[in-house]
Amino acid sequence: MCQLTFINTKSSLTNSALLFGILFENTSGVNNKDGFGVYTRGITYRSANVPSKLLNFGTAVARGQVTRSPVLAHVRHATGHGAAKLLGKEYSHPFESEDLIFAHNGTLELNNDDDNKIFKDTKVIDSQKFLTILQQFYSEKRKGKKPGLNDIVAALKKSMEKFTGKFAFLIYEKKLNRYIAVRGKTAKLHIARLDKGYIINTDEDDLKWGIIQASNFLQISNNISIDCVGEVKELDAETIYILGQDCEKKIGEITENVKVYVCPATGHGRYSNYGWPSEYREQRQPPLITPSNNQPTLARKITQFGRRNLMNPVEIDHLLRFGIGIGLTDISSEDDDIIKEFLTEAEIYNSAKKKELWKLIDRDISTEYLYETKKIQFPYFMNGTFELENILKGLLDGVHTWI
Repeated sequence: MCQLTFINTKSSLTNSALLFGILFENTSGVNNKDGFGVYTRGITYRSANVPSKLLNFGTAVARGQVTRSPVLAHVRHATGHGAAKLLGKEYSHPFESEDLIFAHNGTLELNNDDDNKIFKDTKVIDSQKFLTILQQFYSEKRKGKKPGLNDIVAALKKSMEKFTGKFAFLIYEKKLNRYIAVRGKTAKLHIARLDKGYIINTDEDDLKWGIIQASNFLQISNNISIDCVGEVKELDAETIYILGQDCEKKIGEITENVKVYVCPATGHGRYSNYGWPSEYREQRQPPLITPSNNQPTLARKITQFGRRNLMNPVEIDHLLRFGIGIGLTDISSEDDDIIKEFLTEAEIYNSAKKKELWKLIDRDISTEYLYETKKIQFPYFMNGTFELENILKGLLDGVHTWI
């Protein structure tokens, strides 16, 4: 997932140190490598590079732009939504419209084809689509009058009626000179109160480690430190906040509309080449919701398969859905034998060596990222030992780039 950051300490030095510490933590793993951006005091900086791999982040960004004014930042983890990913500086957040600066974490989809027609001949990501519609409602709300304090709340609610999916936003209203934080239900935002000011980030652990990094840097360079006041807290779900000088204040509520996904009964897309015998992928009608008479035994079989083969329930669900067209929530009494047979056949492709390599890979990278970017076939044991060794070797090679 992408990472959102808001920093307000009223100190250029502390703002800069925290910006470096947080963005370094957000991008030092394998995810969030698809660009970053910073907005502060009327200046937007966007790059296709990765903060944790830059040799001149301090001079080009942290010291080059950051002052005592609040700082809004974003690091990107691109998703394709079933199509090719759009990568490059032009897709790095934050984005800008007539009245707003906008950064987004999550994935959003328009509800109907009429709204999608607006973007038919354009190459834009979901966040840009949302900002376009948000700006339209924002402009309509204040047409013929000065911007009102509640215009952004009304515009956000109207815009969200057209979308489903996961979201958290950081927004800057240019004419009102104020920052807004919006959290849906699924995407999280965490806040740490400091001895002077506060900082918000998507990830709780990254927020804590980023503050530690920044504090140690300041102790070395300027003989000062950053102290947290109380525990890191999670902002309330489905809530809109105004981010003031000293604290956040609730100004409205917003509903996250959940998209209902329907999984086809046969393998397709990047999961279609499992190599399983075709009889496992024959077209099936959705099974009746009939409790299995053998559920305890079958549940143990599935759990033990996952433990032996280093697969979590979500991965097992994908494997079953695309292998035989049955998800974990769809199992009925008629499916016991075929599931057991399928899992037994699938496990033949695994080996102790592959498991050993996968443990090492899984320690250093999000395996979902590997599958998503098509660098590896799902499930991992359908790849050869040689391919897994090459992936592990590639994780150990660090590359530094310049902006």
